[in-house]
Amino acid sequence: MLRLRLVRFWPLAAAALALAACAPAGGSAAGAAPKGGGSAAPTEVYVVATDFKFDPPLIRLPAGKPVTLVFDNKGSVEHDLHVAALSIHIHANAGQGAKATVTADKGGAFDLDCTIPGHRELGMKGSMVVAAQ
Repeated sequence: MLRLRLVRFWPLAAAALALAACAPAGGSAAGAAPKGGGSAAPTEVYVVATDFKFDPPLIRLPAGKPVTLVFDNKGSVEHDLHVAALSIHIHANAGQGAKATVTADKGGAFDLDCTIPGHRELGMKGSMVVAAQ
């Protein structure tokens, strides 16, 4: 009886595992790129802060299009995401998140960091690349 159940369950489990392996894991490889599309709502870019790094450390935005930055602080202390050249600043306390919709009007590569004292020096820095798409 048990063998019969395992035989029936095995193909279903294998199919579920294969589908899970093909699904995206919440973000883009090689830098976060905007998710979504269409013109009805801004696309979203997810950035996770931990103690003491950003994931991903490279964020890509389209020039001239609204994008919602979703900032999730999974660290044990407060963090922020700051891009001085684009006037972007998002703050979140430990274990919380924040969102901001931004439109990057100038292209290029820009430094991003956490402005909480000492965090940049501990590795909380990265880049934001804005390009026409």
